[in-house]
Amino acid sequence: VDGLTNSGVVTLSGTAEANSTITVSDNGTVVGTATANGSGAWSLTGINLINGNNTLTAKATDASGNTGAASGTFVATLDAGAPAAPSLTGISPDTGSSSTDGLTNSGIVSLSGTAEADSTVTVYNNGTIVGTTTVDAGGAWTLAGIDLVNGGNTLTARATDSAGNPGALSAGFTATLDSTPPAAPVIAALTSDVALLPGIVPNGSTTPDNDLTATVSLVNTNAKVGDVIQLFNGSGTGAPVGAAYTLTAPDIAAGSVILQTGPLVDHTTYSLTARLTDPADNQSVASPAYSAFVDTDLLCFLAGTLVMTPEGSRPVETLRRGDLVITAEGHAIPVRWLGRQTVSTRFGDPLRVMPIRIRAGALGDALPERDLWLSPDHAVLVDDILIHAGALVNGLSIMRDDSSAPTIIYYHVELATHQLILAEGISAETFIDNVDRMAFDNWEEHDAADQESAPITEMDLPRAKSHRQVPRRVRERLLARARELFGPLTEAA
Repeated sequence: VDGLTNSGVVTLSGTAEANSTITVSDNGTVVGTATANGSGAWSLTGINLINGNNTLTAKATDASGNTGAASGTFVATLDAGAPAAPSLTGISPDTGSSSTDGLTNSGIVSLSGTAEADSTVTVYNNGTIVGTTTVDAGGAWTLAGIDLVNGGNTLTARATDSAGNPGALSAGFTATLDSTPPAAPVIAALTSDVALLPGIVPNGSTTPDNDLTATVSLVNTNAKVGDVIQLFNGSGTGAPVGAAYTLTAPDIAAGSVILQTGPLVDHTTYSLTARLTDPADNQSVASPAYSAFVDTDLLCFLAGTLVMTPEGSRPVETLRRGDLVITAEGHAIPVRWLGRQTVSTRFGDPLRVMPIRIRAGALGDALPERDLWLSPDHAVLVDDILIHAGALVNGLSIMRDDSSAPTIIYYHVELATHQLILAEGISAETFIDNVDRMAFDNWEEHDAADQESAPITEMDLPRAKSHRQVPRRVRERLLARARELFGPLTEAA
């Protein structure tokens, strides 16, 4: 019995000598008398307490008028004040964009807050009691296992102190349950803005663009303003590609969004998907994969280039499957496929797009026999080194041709193995299939004829892809020959 009460009028009970008269005092002041029954039990009703502590004592007087000593004290504490309304600080888990926005994708949460120390807190959801918990000595409390309904849940709480005084109802805390993820978006198209091969990149094809534009459809996804969309690469969860993007009202109205992949790794196949994540952290399943092989190299001859065959020189564009060509070692080997690729030069990086012109005699006597045009990454054999044409540019005998038409058609000869064939009399490499054939206009011709052809292994020759990789002796020899044949650099055509 702790003597704590929230009632200002109480009854005090006790025992004394049978049939004696009991005089009760509160803080030394007599507040009333009562008579003990034949068993010695007594009680006095109607004792008015003051707020706080009340020290109650009693004395017994027997029938002969003898008054005994005062009893021990009994402290009655009146607490008539109601506790303050609890404060609700938040739910857990709160999966929204902040830890206090009340947005969650979990149907069962914990609610935390503060209230009067040692009081009992009763929690309500939409007016219905969902549980009680005890406040600790520091005034903190948490109630776990609260079931939410989908949508808005108004959580309130009331504290009842140790004296049984109920306080006011707290302000409402809105917990919003959103457990429904968006539906999967769809990557409608990947687009290249590289002049070499601009426009839509077909699913499963090759592109020279290493920063693709993705058009992602939001139709039937239930996407909303504030949802976040992200590109991924690879199976399973995949790795993020590019920056995450938060949807705006114009995106929702348009039913699609434009994303950038950001820098992609050259000579790499990407299997891109897209996922939506709503503000409650519900994530959609991945979109169907859209794949592309990134290859910024272009390895081809220009039309009109003469290639040596057993019957003499022939324009490269006239070669067909089965036609024989002569290798640098003098062997006649059949053509397996002639790749054809149309590129645009209007907006392209000249280092990647514009053909390289190797003037007649630039590499040696009658090497080449006529001016030879190659793509920048097509290699020719110089001093037993495969050197990319772009790496040989000296501005005099070998130069980048910026006078080309807006559209160029490049050709490349594929044999069963990587070989050197004679193009305008010099040794130039054939196609290596580390460049995806789908980058070519007529890739389907190869697939139809050579569906199970073995991969092509590159020849075991050193390769120089850039100017700095070309040995100085080679550069100096070719430049000296250029000055001898064509005069000072300022006189170059």
